[in-house]
Amino acid sequence: PYASSSPVTDGKLVIVWFGSSGLAAFDFNGKQIWHRDLGKQRHTWGYGSSPTLAGNRVYLNFGPGDRSFVAAFDTATCKTLWQDEVKPGKGQKIGNWSLDDTWGSWSSPLMISTGGKQQLIVTLPETAIAYESATGEKLWRAPGLGTLVYPSPVFDGETLFLASGFGGPNFALKPGAQSPKWRREQGRQMIGTGVVHNGRLYTIANNGVVDCADMATGDLKWSGRLPASTVWSSPVLSGGKIYVMNQTGEVFVLATGDEFKIVASTKLDEAANASVVIAG
Repeated sequence: PYASSSPVTDGKLVIVWFGSSGLAAFDFNGKQIWHRDLGKQRHTWGYGSSPTLAGNRVYLNFGPGDRSFVAAFDTATCKTLWQDEVKPGKGQKIGNWSLDDTWGSWSSPLMISTGGKQQLIVTLPETAIAYESATGEKLWRAPGLGTLVYPSPVFDGETLFLASGFGGPNFALKPGAQSPKWRREQGRQMIGTGVVHNGRLYTIANNGVVDCADMATGDLKWSGRLPASTVWSSPVLSGGKIYVMNQTGEVFVLATGDEFKIVASTKLDEAANASVVIAG
């Protein structure tokens, strides 16, 4: 329904996924360099995953709907380097909602370096999968997510935070571990992805509630609420501060640390679900 993915760039190409209209790369003059038709993407709520760029590869979590897969492509040619078919859901028409649609992932893949390997972490319905980035080999799984997955994984160098959507479970674990460090059976309803700063995890729920928790233990340090806010965007960390925009286009600047504090805010006077980008 919308161009829901964010583009990625290596400074030479801008690569973006347009759902059923395919994966494409453009130069900085707007010239299309390549295009791949990946087939139809059908789901009543559309798509939301953004491509992930690492070296000369771009990775995509294609779905949700009746076709779902994780794949790696060469950035120069868009040749498929590897592809893993994952359990699909139903492919319903836009706005034709039913219980059959409560299965899918809108999260973006995350590349991490751990155990001497580059691992691509993808959160999918009921499980997270770690792929060896070059070959697509499955290195490990972490079951325990819900059937709807909106936020993308978060990693602080030691601990991964994996979250469901729609108030489903979320948990944190060391990559490859058999059991989580901590787990919440029912998290807040989140669409945006959290950020980590100085060992603390900051997440923002759809109703504007901001939580600060210890990344390693899950202990809640504080909670606060953004005024009159519905939030679908992801917070962005820059200079030790957190920037987030609500659906009415108001951008809040939050302090990190021991208490909830709004440092500044500004209104753009335009509706938005997008996350802010820091330039410079």
